Amino acid sequence: MTMTVMILSKKLAKKHGSSYILPTRAPLSRAFFPRASLLLYVREVVSMRVSRALLQAAMDKIHMRGMTFMGYHGVLDAERVLGQKFVVDVTMSADMRAAGASDDIEHTVDYARAYDLVKRRVESDPVNLIEKVSADIARTLLHEFPTVEDVRVGVRKPHVAVSGVVDSLGVEIYRKRGEQF
Repeated sequence: MTMTVMILSKKLAKKHGSSYILPTRAPLSRAFFPRASLLLYVREVVSMRVSRALLQAAMDKIHMRGMTFMGYHGVLDAERVLGQKFVVDVTMSADMRAAGASDDIEHTVDYARAYDLVKRRVESDPVNLIEKVSADIARTLLHEFPTVEDVRVGVRKPHVAVSGVVDSLGVEIYRKRGEQF
C-alpha cells in the first residue's frame, strides 16, 4: 500500500508556495520524522491502491492545438461588428487502450468531429466572454464523447485591443465528467 502524506510546514510553504507532498511506504511515526519541527501540521492523509491500468488510463491525452477560427465574441462593439481570430487549444483525457489494440475509431475520440464541434461553437452565437466560449466547448466535448473523462480548453485572442504589446490574451479552463458547471 502506498501512503501519501501532505505536510505543510511554514518553511516549505514559504519556499514553494504550497504544501509539500511526501510519498512513503513507511509507517507514520515519530521515528520517521526525527525532528518534530518538520511535521507542523498534517493536513491530509490519502491511502489507496492504484492499479497500473488506472494510472495508464489517466495519462492518455488527446491534444488539439492551434485551431484558429473567426468569431464575433467580446464586450466591445467593434469585436461584435468586425470580428476577430480566436485560437483554441483542447486537451482531453480518455482511456485509449482499446483504440490502440483494435485500431477502431469507435474506441476513441473522432478528432474531425471534435474539431467541427469546437469550430461550430466559436463561429456561432456571439457572447461577451471567452470564458463562456471555453465552458461551452468543454461541456459539449464531455457530452458528445463518453470516453472523455476531463477536458482542458484554452481560448486566446491573438489580436486584442489593449494599450501594450502582447502575443495574445486568453483563458484556460478545466472540467471533469460528473462535475456541475
